[in-house]
Amino acid sequence: MPAAAVPVKKPKGTIMLRPRNSNIALAPCKIGWSNLTEAEAPPFAPTKPRFNAKFHISDPVFARNVEIIGKAVAKLMPLFEEECRNFKDRKSNKAQPYELPSKEVDVPGWLTGKLKEAGEKSQDKDPTLTLSLNHRKGVSKKTGQPWESKPMAWDGKNNILPLKTLRLGSGSVVQPIVNIGLFVAANQPEPALTVELVGVRVLKLVQYQGSGGGATKLGEVADEDLALLGDDADIEDLSSFLGNSLGEDTAPAPDDDDAEEAPPL
Repeated sequence: MPAAAVPVKKPKGTIMLRPRNSNIALAPCKIGWSNLTEAEAPPFAPTKPRFNAKFHISDPVFARNVEIIGKAVAKLMPLFEEECRNFKDRKSNKAQPYELPSKEVDVPGWLTGKLKEAGEKSQDKDPTLTLSLNHRKGVSKKTGQPWESKPMAWDGKNNILPLKTLRLGSGSVVQPIVNIGLFVAANQPEPALTVELVGVRVLKLVQYQGSGGGATKLGEVADEDLALLGDDADIEDLSSFLGNSLGEDTAPAPDDDDAEEAPPL
């Protein structure tokens, strides 16, 4: 019987776990600047366009998001530990098990580090959290169908909304829908959080002026989340936007073998 592989002190590559079913709805908040219909390439990565959105995070929303993300991380951690134990070197295919030095993820620290002061011209002075979705596309190896990663929008009843004609403007009340994961790397041996934007659930629409796979079932908006909105707690009826909301906004998600490994945000 071959000897058991000795756990390595630091992973030689990046070990990441980000299941598709780990989408979660964050607490309702006001959206600031966004480019959810057309990806833009940042100066530091001109070949990797992203969709971005800024969300205003008040103190109660901060506390609620720490709770929401913390619960999701607790569910992922046993799966991530197993992923680390079964990790193999990609080149040699030899076992490279990695024992996590800690099972704690600093969710408050992660969220605090992502917050930025609101701009001088912003009417909402709460700090902002920027979330991104890398624009990726390809053809599925399994089905032969094209796929494209693009943000989605839903109303309060989880009906798909067409982002292009919605004209989602600053001041709209939304729930950011995100996909969370965990990773470790040689320069990041402790488990760390990676969060990618999936889309937004629109609770109250403020339209900007001018022209302008399928959805995961996300459940109902929690009462405690609605309480954060105060006078804005009534979910707006957006049925007039439902019409023909299918098409390119619901392009199939990539198969696991097709998807690129997205970098931590």
